[in-house]
Amino acid sequence: MTAPERASAPVRIMYKPWGVIAGVAGGMVAGAVFKQIWRLVRGEDKAPGATDPARGWTETALAAALEGAVFGGVKALVDRSAASSFAKATGTCGLTRSDALTQVSAARFNCRRHCA
Repeated sequence: MTAPERASAPVRIMYKPWGVIAGVAGGMVAGAVFKQIWRLVRGEDKAPGATDPARGWTETALAAALEGAVFGGVKALVDRSAASSFAKATGTCGLTRSDALTQVSAARFNCRRHCA
């Protein structure tokens, strides 16, 4: 397979459902990971919600920060693996230049480096 090139419009359209499916699966995985971590940290099955009057500010902030970190990390891993597997399957990245520039801080877009 040759080096991945910038995707054409049909390939970008094909990538959209691929990315959506990966995102939904990633959200489910992140939720399960967060529940396990919260169970280890606090010994409770359910983390406090932002509007839960029985929980304090500190506990609510800790839960929100931990949940955000877990979801952010899982999202990055899922996005990276989805782009990489799509590139391997099709030979193209599937992302537009602007999509990739928002995901990587590179002065110049390089699909091979981003998706490989």
